[in-house]
Amino acid sequence: MESVASPVRVGNVHSYDGARNNMKKNGEKLVIVGDGETAQLAHEYFTLDSPYEVVAFSVEQTFLKQTEQEGLPVVPFEGVENVYDPTDFRIFVAVSSTKLNR
Repeated sequence: MESVASPVRVGNVHSYDGARNNMKKNGEKLVIVGDGETAQLAHEYFTLDSPYEVVAFSVEQTFLKQTEQEGLPVVPFEGVENVYDPTDFRIFVAVSSTKLNR
């Protein structure tokens, strides 16, 4: 019988007892578009609870403030396909709808 991960409360954050951290990766590599809170949450979910391997973050050049996040490179969105070939990498857009159309 397969064990089920039980949540463990650590301060104000819920964590899992490790069972999910061992999810087998399927070899598909993922670039997360965004570098804010939504992107950080996406990184955590994809890292701990998905078969994808997150390899980088990407933001528009105008908003590029750092070259690394969570130990991964942050690359300009303009030209991301030149660095991460779309035939080999998936993209997940992790931006919120805050302040759109203003």
